[in-house]
Amino acid sequence: MPKFEQLYPGEKRGFTSDEARHYLGIGKSKFFDLLNSGRLKARRAGGRLLFLRNDLDDYLDRLPVRRVGAHAKATRPARP
Repeated sequence: MPKFEQLYPGEKRGFTSDEARHYLGIGKSKFFDLLNSGRLKARRAGGRLLFLRNDLDDYLDRLPVRRVGAHAKATRPARP
């Protein structure tokens, strides 16, 4: 049987810890640091943690913007 991602690419809403980490492009240590500090949201489904695509995208959207150039400094997006 084909995996959900093969049937409906881009439509998956809930991710396991490993899937969420790969989606964000970060390692295990950084991922669990973000989770334990509350900067990354998780939902509990029984004994399992689930990460919603919207929450992962919100985290990515809050990351500082880095300009390319010799004297560029990181800037944080304005908070709503």
